[in-house]
Amino acid sequence: MGGDTRFIDLRREPPARRIALTQAFYEQIYRDAFPIRDEAETPETWLPLLGDAVPSGQPHTHIVLACDPASRIVGGAIFEEYRISGCWLFTYLVVHPQVRGRGIATRLLSEVLRVMAAGQSQDPILLAEAEDPARMSDPIERAFAEARLRILDRLGLRRLPIDYVQPALGPDKSTLDNLFLLCFDPTGDSRVLAHRIDAFLLEFYAACGQSSSPYVAQISRVLAKQDALPTRRLVS
Repeated sequence: MGGDTRFIDLRREPPARRIALTQAFYEQIYRDAFPIRDEAETPETWLPLLGDAVPSGQPHTHIVLACDPASRIVGGAIFEEYRISGCWLFTYLVVHPQVRGRGIATRLLSEVLRVMAAGQSQDPILLAEAEDPARMSDPIERAFAEARLRILDRLGLRRLPIDYVQPALGPDKSTLDNLFLLCFDPTGDSRVLAHRIDAFLLEFYAACGQSSSPYVAQISRVLAKQDALPTRRLVS
């Protein structure tokens, strides 16, 4: 199954097919995988950012879908390019429950890295987010969060040691302070320049229309006192 998987970069698809595939991905896989309102987005958010005419101040969004030999969508990755900071945010990774454990997530990450390598960012940094199990009261949700951390750790993602707050993803949503900010560091020996993370957070919050957030000023002061940030394993 994994070797027969085909990957589709929606930015390379004609507009009508791009819209149809984005909607199918949302309805068939994404919506059930991300049911929490404050964490989720919709095709209405992605589609204007998938073309060439991206509104000023907004990231370039990419969606790569994984399809089986019957052309059924079995997974997808959504990631954003923040061109000022040269950082990319890996926002969503999902594989259909029936085909998990077959290497599709690893291959989706490889597609993300391939797109990044072809991009215009110099020395790009791939960031991501994940729920902190210690901040979750429901034991079932905590177990799911712990399982996700194990998967992300195997993929080479590591935690950055900062207090991270995700901006509200829309006017009807709330900020989230129960997430880790992650960095792709498969060797585990990187030290990420603090000013790059500061620049990303400023750009991310600005794209969400929240430049005046007290968190932005607070984390900028913290990062200004540091040269580089070590990365930490997600599991022991």
